[in-house]
Amino acid sequence: MARKKFLLMVGMVLLITLGSHPSATTTITVGANVNITRENGSQAEGTIAVNPTNPLEVFAATNPPATTFFRSVDGGATWIAAGAGIGASCCDEVASWDNFGNLFLVNINAALNAIVLYLSTDGGANFTLLQTIDTGNNIDQPAVRTGAASVWVTWNNGGIKARGAAVAGLGAVGAFNAIQSAPGTSGQFGDIAIGPNGEVVVVYQESNSPCPCRIFANTDADGLGPGGFGAQVTVTSMNVNTFDSIPPQSARTVDSEANLAWDRSGGPHNGRLYLAYTDETPDESNNTDIFVRHSDDNGATWSARIRVNDDATTTSQFLPNISLDQTNGFLAVTWHDARGDTVNDNLTEFWGAASDDGGATFLANFKISAGKSNENTAGSSTDYGDYTSSDFHAGTLHVIWADNSNSTGDNPAGANSTFDVYTAAIRIVVNTPPVLTVPGPQTVDFHDSLTFNVSATDADAGDTLSFSASGLPTGLTLTDNGNRTATVSGTVTDTPGVFTATITVTDHVNPPVSKTVQITVTREETTTHYTGPFVVANGLPATLHGQLLEDGLVPIAGRTLTLSIGPDSCSAGPTDAAGNASCTIPSVSAPLGSQTAGAVFLGDTFYLPSSDTATVTVFAFPARGDFVLGDLTVAAATPATDVTFWGAQWASLNALSGGAAPDAFKGFAAAFNTSPPSCGSTWTAGPGNSIKPVSPPLPSLMAVVVASNITKTGNTISGNVSKIVVVTPNPGYDTNPGHAGTGKIVAVFCQ
Repeated sequence: MARKKFLLMVGMVLLITLGSHPSATTTITVGANVNITRENGSQAEGTIAVNPTNPLEVFAATNPPATTFFRSVDGGATWIAAGAGIGASCCDEVASWDNFGNLFLVNINAALNAIVLYLSTDGGANFTLLQTIDTGNNIDQPAVRTGAASVWVTWNNGGIKARGAAVAGLGAVGAFNAIQSAPGTSGQFGDIAIGPNGEVVVVYQESNSPCPCRIFANTDADGLGPGGFGAQVTVTSMNVNTFDSIPPQSARTVDSEANLAWDRSGGPHNGRLYLAYTDETPDESNNTDIFVRHSDDNGATWSARIRVNDDATTTSQFLPNISLDQTNGFLAVTWHDARGDTVNDNLTEFWGAASDDGGATFLANFKISAGKSNENTAGSSTDYGDYTSSDFHAGTLHVIWADNSNSTGDNPAGANSTFDVYTAAIRIVVNTPPVLTVPGPQTVDFHDSLTFNVSATDADAGDTLSFSASGLPTGLTLTDNGNRTATVSGTVTDTPGVFTATITVTDHVNPPVSKTVQITVTREETTTHYTGPFVVANGLPATLHGQLLEDGLVPIAGRTLTLSIGPDSCSAGPTDAAGNASCTIPSVSAPLGSQTAGAVFLGDTFYLPSSDTATVTVFAFPARGDFVLGDLTVAAATPATDVTFWGAQWASLNALSGGAAPDAFKGFAAAFNTSPPSCGSTWTAGPGNSIKPVSPPLPSLMAVVVASNITKTGNTISGNVSKIVVVTPNPGYDTNPGHAGTGKIVAVFCQ
């Protein structure tokens, strides 16, 4: 496919091509180079992985002697230290992040005798040892991959080995199966990939001097099932041996670096397995190039090769890495490239290419590194290392490579000295309108809070999305969270009804995208309480109280309540700031006994009606004067206790906190300083039966005052009223003190 447009801009490479999307443009934008190590000595063989559940989280690691682990929470712009819990390692750090948010890291331990696998569930900040994969003195170059609810590790230990485990969720990793060997000719420098249905393929190369050499594959068709790996398949022959010296890496040497990517995107090429590798034409010419083949039958057969690097030189390209964006099926390949040094074939840059048509063609190559590196001046036995790494998700390709150009100006040793490890984020997208997601219909009561979220996705992570809203009920506002989500929230103060709100998102490139959300504002639920009194006197005024609340919690002001006791009612309001209202019944007409009190709110435009009932005791005072009880006697009485409010033995049967009452007092107070008696009032009486009490019958629920102090001066007995209780008199009362008045206390009127 011909490349249609190419534009080089200062600080970035921007590639515009018509690719496989003739109605849109595929844009490739290379982000800034970031030196993540900035350490003395050389670092190389980096690994990088992005969290598909939160693409802003990126993890990276590099090889010893300065083994370092890093994580980013802003998409690779900045990096902080990570990797707590990882044991001492020799080398070969490889990471993979799964769709549950599990981050796996495999390496060779410091003793060079074990392949160990670690797990992080917090973005790489902390790791735990998950599994010792294998042990031995010949272990080499492990790799870990995730997909289809599984994790697999491959490595070399006298041949290609692999084992895997099921993954059910974050931190939920099952037991690893037994170590499996790939049947056939032994090989090394392999990779592993997982297909859409959990099938697994390993790939590796043979050592043969001189070449041609072959790249092999074995397929485990049932993945974690019992089947194991099938027969060895020859994928391709090529001319790069396992330790092939080329000018840019003459001492360390390179291999073909065969590695895999399997499309599980659900797109048009779902299930396609890709292989990237290096070939040299002719053998020992140092003219190495990067190629890709693919298989649509789980590695049984392979397509013709496609050359990825598009230079016209005979310089070296080496250490390819392939990755696939599982959100759209796009493919990316990166590598070290000496095309810029046609004289010595030594100075290198880091380059990449992308395919948006299933590997049939590749778009124009793009340069990732800002400077040129020179392994001859690095003084490092590792040079660029044995491999590079990349991870591709949601349109962003994260890459990591060894670089001693000091293009970032922060290599402690300066330019063309020791290697640091660089990263960059490359956007590879077809610019399409954002996809807006809004919730279904919303219902909220008046004066209640409502919160719902809207979100948008965009194939171009570089687009800035902005949200807005119109038609929201009064009180609701939209807040753009700046992370491709927005929150509509607030307390609704609009008149109840049905509102159609329009939510709009724009990427500032395409026309805005809008969707509507129906918001139904209903009348607010109310709770009405009758708050008293609960003991009232027949024939006397009673001030009734009520309260009106929203949802039983928030006071409602400015409304009217109807309060009642039995047949008597009054209108109370407006309610105050606490939701309270009162009104007075001039004279309670309800008969003595238990009566129903009520508080009713009829509702209005904004609030639903509600009501409350309560049981009220209606009593009566005697026709004149009143009977008395001692306060200590009342305090000790239970509902089953008979108390004496009149009788010859009153003084001995009633105890007062102010001391014993005069024997002459028989329990009837003739005169009070208030009418009717009230708490805090005082009274006087005559001795004995000098002033007769009221004649029977007594009220069936009768008020009786309670005194704490009774004294006698001359022929006048006086006392106080500390409380008024309601008593149900027993039969047998008469005005003669010999016919005692007794009863049980059933209520308290005041105290």
